[in-house]
Amino acid sequence: MRSSLIRRGVWVIGVAVLVIALAVAALPLIASTRIVRDRIAWELSAWSGFRVSIDGSPRIEVWPKFRAILSDVTLSQWTETDAPPVIEAERVEVDLSAMAAVQGDVQFSTARLVRPTIRVERKASGLYLPPLPTGGRITRSIDTARGVVTANPQKPDLGRLPSDPFGIVEFRDGRVVTSVGGKDTEILSSLSGQVNWAAMNSDAALTATGIWRGVAVHL
Repeated sequence: MRSSLIRRGVWVIGVAVLVIALAVAALPLIASTRIVRDRIAWELSAWSGFRVSIDGSPRIEVWPKFRAILSDVTLSQWTETDAPPVIEAERVEVDLSAMAAVQGDVQFSTARLVRPTIRVERKASGLYLPPLPTGGRITRSIDTARGVVTANPQKPDLGRLPSDPFGIVEFRDGRVVTSVGGKDTEILSSLSGQVNWAAMNSDAALTATGIWRGVAVHL
């Protein structure tokens, strides 16, 4: 009787291990057919407020992290289809939730932009800033925060701020350019750093380094 129970237990454990192994092996196929490219592009658009395009074929990695590697990614304004992208990156690496991927959903905690190019414009104040998006969760969160502070500058109602989780955005070996005479002119190079923003109603931290006119700068 005891040996029979042991054999049954070993059999159950073996089946469970086999099911887990098959699920892990099938994960890249599930992800590639159900979420990568269109689903991630939609999610990035919803956050940024820009039109996100992913031209390259996505690649899925399961180990050591479950992540999608995307190539030729651009973020453009919805209203100016002929304008160059506001941001373009040779590669974007997105850490994904494996459980959410199996269910056909996208949940990511970290996005890494490799060799991004950011286009900025010189404003009347003299500052160089990128074109602002017309919508998106980040823009709506900033507008809400401004409204909360305006309503009560001394004691703003922080409970009205959206609590959407955000995460970490890293960027490596990027550059900032502006248009001069119809051509891109580089004003900042070797741009690397990260934005760490756990949730939209919490504090955010930005660190960045780069080279501006031959001088190393740190923010």
